Amino acid sequence: MRKIVVTEILLSFLLGSVPILLVSNQPGFSATKSLASLNPGDVVVYYFFYLLCIHTFVWFVNRQVLKNNHTISVFFQELHGFTHKLGFAIHGIYRVLAGAVPTAMWFELDRLGLVQGWQAITVFSMALAISSLIASVVLAKATEYTAPRVPLFRK
Repeated sequence: MRKIVVTEILLSFLLGSVPILLVSNQPGFSATKSLASLNPGDVVVYYFFYLLCIHTFVWFVNRQVLKNNHTISVFFQELHGFTHKLGFAIHGIYRVLAGAVPTAMWFELDRLGLVQGWQAITVFSMALAISSLIASVVLAKATEYTAPRVPLFRK
């Protein structure tokens, strides 16, 4: 579990913090605008969530439902392998959020200083970043758990 947490923190830093740090050298940099530009939009998030639901359903049928026909069994094994590659696209969104939010918050606090309300912004931002990191760790565990099994003997 510790290895997964460390890996997710590193990936979150590389996917979320580094882009904000690279853009911070541009003239007219705004951390909130840069953070907003990383937002994929509601439709894309819903689509990724539906892909995850489809993968979970296919995984459940492949693992838990008895299939009497060999052709159906092979079909669901292949479908499971395909949906596994698609189903965790939402994982990238949580990784980016977990890395970008603390970095953007740092730049905003540096720019604005300790104005009224900075505590609430900091607490909200850190809660969002930590919850995104937790979601990322859960999705990483789910990725491992729902991975297709490689059969020993395949025709």
